[in-house]
Amino acid sequence: MVTYLNNLNYNREVTSNKKRVIILFASSWCIACEEILPKYERWAEEYADQLEFKVIDIAKNKHLVKKFDVATALTFIIMEGKTVITRFAGMQTDETFKYFITRAWKKPPQGGFLILSIIWFRYIL
Repeated sequence: MVTYLNNLNYNREVTSNKKRVIILFASSWCIACEEILPKYERWAEEYADQLEFKVIDIAKNKHLVKKFDVATALTFIIMEGKTVITRFAGMQTDETFKYFITRAWKKPPQGGFLILSIIWFRYIL
């Protein structure tokens, strides 16, 4: 299940959550965001034992966008409590999404920002 976040429910749904959380920063004007939402909902079912899936509308929640220094729609942030584990951005395939989820479990918490395009990802494989 995907939960939409705002300034009112953010603390309850993310920082007080006992599970790791993945947040998708998206917007209704973003065509790519609208395309990825069905995948995101499917991933929410597939990875429900590992993560809780959240969405923040960047047009309606500027405070949260600024808090996380999000520069573009289609930014994903994985968090544990108040700690950012990893960040990635752009359209994701099932393979690239799984890569980032797996990577988040192998690395200690850190706040680095990673943008990995699908073309580049496939090139290095």
